[in-house]
Amino acid sequence: MSKNTTKELKHGKWSEDEDELLRAAINEYGEKQWRLIAEKVKGRSPIQCLHRWSKILKPGLVKGPWSAHEDLLLKQWAENQGPQKWSLCAKNISGRSGKQCRERWFNILNPDVKKGEWKPEEDALIFQMFQTCGPKWTMIAGCLEGRTENSIKNRFYSTIRKMKAQGQEITTELKQEIPEEKFPDSEEKMSTLISQIQHFQVLLDTTRTQILQLEGSMDTKIEGLEELKVFQNGLPPIKPKNFK
Repeated sequence: MSKNTTKELKHGKWSEDEDELLRAAINEYGEKQWRLIAEKVKGRSPIQCLHRWSKILKPGLVKGPWSAHEDLLLKQWAENQGPQKWSLCAKNISGRSGKQCRERWFNILNPDVKKGEWKPEEDALIFQMFQTCGPKWTMIAGCLEGRTENSIKNRFYSTIRKMKAQGQEITTELKQEIPEEKFPDSEEKMSTLISQIQHFQVLLDTTRTQILQLEGSMDTKIEGLEELKVFQNGLPPIKPKNFK
C-alpha cells in the first residue's frame, strides 16, 4: 500500500483530474476514510483531500456571508447545546459545515469576543509569546481574554506588514506555520469515547459488587466448613468395637 510522504506532496491549485479522482474515491469509501481516499489522489495528503471536499467540492455547500436566519440558528444551538458538537449543529443549518459553524461562533457571534481596539500590552504579549512558542495561536489566545485565535493571528501579521512598510527592523523570527491534520467529528469521537469509558466504569463497579458478594458468600461457606472441622475434631475417634 503506497503512502504519500511529505516530499511527494503537492501544493497549490487542484487540477480537474484531481477533483475527479477525489470525487470517485469518496464515492467508493465515503466521507470518513480520508487516508484511503488520499491514496487514490497521488500527491495529496488526507488533510488536503478533506479540505478540498468540505470547503470546495461537497454538493450543497454554502459559501459566502451568513444570513440573519443562519446566525439565529447558530445562536440557538450554542445556547441550547453549548458551543460544541459542530458537526451535529451543521445538520440544522443547511449547506454549512461544522467547521464553518465553529468559526462563525468563536470569531463573530460569541458574546465574549472582544472586537475593540488593540492595546499596546496585548501586542507586546503576542510578540513575546510568539518568540517563545512560535505560531501556536490557541495557546496565545488562552492568555488574551476575549481575543480569538484568528484575530490574534491577523493582528500579528498585519503588524508585521505595517512595520515592514514603515521600514522598521523586525527582530522577531518568523517561524513557519505547520498546519495540524485535524479531522471532522473529533468532538463527537471524544464524546463517544467518554461515554464508552463511563459505560465500562459502570460495568466495572457492577462486577466489583458481584465479586464482593461472592466473596461474602464464600466466607460464609468457609466459616461453616471450619466450624464443622472443629466439631469433628472434638468427637472421640470411632472404633469398630463400638458397634455391636
